[in-house]
Amino acid sequence: MSKETVVSCVGDNILITLPEIKEETAGGIIKDEATLAEEAKDAMDSHITEVVSVGEEVKKVKVGDKVMIRNAQVPIYTVDGVRYGGIKEYDIFCVVTTKEVEAVA
Repeated sequence: MSKETVVSCVGDNILITLPEIKEETAGGIIKDEATLAEEAKDAMDSHITEVVSVGEEVKKVKVGDKVMIRNAQVPIYTVDGVRYGGIKEYDIFCVVTTKEVEAVA
């Protein structure tokens, strides 16, 4: 039997994925946490991210939604080696959806 970690937000908290950030430079130097956090913040400015968990008070987004967030300070949390960002519902700028459209001939 294997175990899986489940992260459940509470209140108005939302957990999101973070853009991939390389943890070391091209020369092989490992970046410190402050540098990684700054690079993640910069990448979030134009990044569409996915909602991973929502608290019970969150009304406008659900797990799996793709969102863009305002330029906010995003605390970073690491769970089982995976990095996530924590935001509030008011940090969300928009929800991004795709829909099928018929091609016009």
